[in-house]
Amino acid sequence: MLINLPGMKQYFEKYFGSVAWLLLALFLITLPLIFTKKILDPVLYSRYLYLGFFMVVLSLIVGIRIIRNRFVFFFSRTDKIIFGALLLFVIVNIFSSIGVYNVKEAIFHTVREGILALVFFLLYQLLRNTPQGKDVLIKSIVIMTFVFLTIALIQLAGADFTQFKAATQHYGYYFRQAISEVKSTLANVNPFASFLVLSLPFSVYSLLFYNKYWKVFAGIVTGLSLFFIFILASKASWGALAMAILVLIVCLYVYLFVVMPRETGQKLSLYGTVSVILFPIIMGIAGLYFVQKTDIKVVKIISEKVQQVLSPEKSLHSIYNTDNPTSAQTRTLVWANTIQMARDNPLFGVGPGQWRIVYAKYGVDGFEHDIRNGLKHFQRPHNDFLWILGETGFLGLITYIIIYIGILVTAFRMFYRSKSKKDRLLALFSFAFLIGFMINLFVSFPRERVSHNMLFLSMFALVLNTVPVDTVKKLTLNNVWVKWLIGLLLLCFTLVNLVLAWQVFHGEQAARAVRYGTGKKNFQMVLRAARSVQNTIYTMDPFTTPMSYHQGVALSALKQMDEAKEAFSQAYAIHPFHLQVLNNLGTSFDLTGNKREALEYYKKALEISPRYKEVLMNTAIVHYNLNEFEESMEYILRIPAEQKNNPEKFKETMLTISKRYAISLSDSCDIPKLKDWIADENKIEATFVKVQQANSTFKEVLLAEVGK
Repeated sequence: MLINLPGMKQYFEKYFGSVAWLLLALFLITLPLIFTKKILDPVLYSRYLYLGFFMVVLSLIVGIRIIRNRFVFFFSRTDKIIFGALLLFVIVNIFSSIGVYNVKEAIFHTVREGILALVFFLLYQLLRNTPQGKDVLIKSIVIMTFVFLTIALIQLAGADFTQFKAATQHYGYYFRQAISEVKSTLANVNPFASFLVLSLPFSVYSLLFYNKYWKVFAGIVTGLSLFFIFILASKASWGALAMAILVLIVCLYVYLFVVMPRETGQKLSLYGTVSVILFPIIMGIAGLYFVQKTDIKVVKIISEKVQQVLSPEKSLHSIYNTDNPTSAQTRTLVWANTIQMARDNPLFGVGPGQWRIVYAKYGVDGFEHDIRNGLKHFQRPHNDFLWILGETGFLGLITYIIIYIGILVTAFRMFYRSKSKKDRLLALFSFAFLIGFMINLFVSFPRERVSHNMLFLSMFALVLNTVPVDTVKKLTLNNVWVKWLIGLLLLCFTLVNLVLAWQVFHGEQAARAVRYGTGKKNFQMVLRAARSVQNTIYTMDPFTTPMSYHQGVALSALKQMDEAKEAFSQAYAIHPFHLQVLNNLGTSFDLTGNKREALEYYKKALEISPRYKEVLMNTAIVHYNLNEFEESMEYILRIPAEQKNNPEKFKETMLTISKRYAISLSDSCDIPKLKDWIADENKIEATFVKVQQANSTFKEVLLAEVGK
């Protein structure tokens, strides 16, 4: 069978235009399938590694085209502002990396920002160089969305709605529990919902402008996207979609009352004007009335979610533990710490990748039990704008906002001025959904995900591409050495990124092995896994715990305390505000004979979290061993005796310290009563609890009971 090579080439050039666009299409379509359980987060760094491979090949293709004079650079005045700000943003990240606590984290995150900037730049230049690229990009994103949706449909089919069907209240809670695994391959329902919101401009555009088969396909994708956005009940995504729709309505008014009369000379009739203005108002009032009056469970879910947005402190208290701060309170505390972080480091921030290290410096006492006791740690502030502000300061945030606002201004200008109906509507959809998506950026972290970044950067590039080509200047490289230099720089930078991405991926595998080994108490496995990343860029697991800390834990379990102390010291050097690091480093000093040094590290931990129970108990023990019984009593009293989640051997330690402190007061006691008290553990515990409840001193209460 003969292959018609000229025919294939003609077909390829018609639909793809260049190998680069075929490569990009394959990358986007297969991205949802990149998933592995060999690492702790199955998709975050596996997809970043995949992006690393893609960028190496793409840079090689672009580099060859540059060298062969088959690639032209395009720059409009807007492009220069946008890409100038983008370059400045990367430079700010570089300067922010100077003098940070964890240099390796800063290097990795700076390179990552550089790669994302390069993706944006190359996408835009490829769109200008290849007319077919626009349709390839949009269609590939629609197919990618369909793949995500297909996986979600399979997950939905396996969901258990038994408890939801039986519920008589708290419908939203039980419904969310039932669909908790309906997240496609995006780790959580919230990232999945936000991805679908961001994908809507592409599917709606395809529905409007492509042929009948694509219209049907795009209609299915749009319908399924709206369906999942609705049932996933993500408040941020609902808000983003509602905001986007509101912006679309306002832009419709702008078109009907400003643009259309200018372009066609026609105006709406009085009846048409009144109808257009009143229709969304009537629909909003009718929807509100329907939600309040109906008994349909799904509608009640909407009502509950709206109540949570308006009054999160008053909702679902019978489900959640009201003794701990709510999600809204916790997020507010995180944001407050981040703002303080920015105040202390206003110009360049604390450095790329350093937020999760430094945030604890500003105190965690107001957080839930597990956070203030070092069992859980924040990885991000759940606000991308504050994340940028905290890590790169006001310079980083300003440059990012310039890029974002520059894209919004360009999109609105093209909606208002473009002569192409397709470009006008593409600009309109992008403008509306980028404004709406700012809600997600304010309450979540979509910039962390490769999938979301590809949608963001694609939309940015498409908006810039709507600027008429006759207003864009072309730049052709004539110097052979310059062309070779640019090609080599592209390749070298993407290769460096690929090496770093591979090291992080391997580090995630090691972190998974550490977690498994810790659970099985196989400390030889933990030690091997932690040591395997010593000379790589990977320094901390996804839960912000240094790998050298895990190494120290394993060495402690293997009774190698001097080596453990060294490992904990290394962990402290790269994360000096990690509560467990401070606790274990202090304990290692205690066990190797330097108790005063141990107290210094315990003190640092208590400055961060004054109610950190394990450190309070360890501090009390060290003071006890130093015969400082009053100080020992002071610290052990700060641990609530009646709580069930106290440290192991708390009661035994409390009894020992209480007895010894009581003996030190024997001169003021009735000896028979004191002996009777010491012999009765229940009496000791009762006295201890009474002291805590009375907010009095142990000495006062004890002498009232057994004093002379």
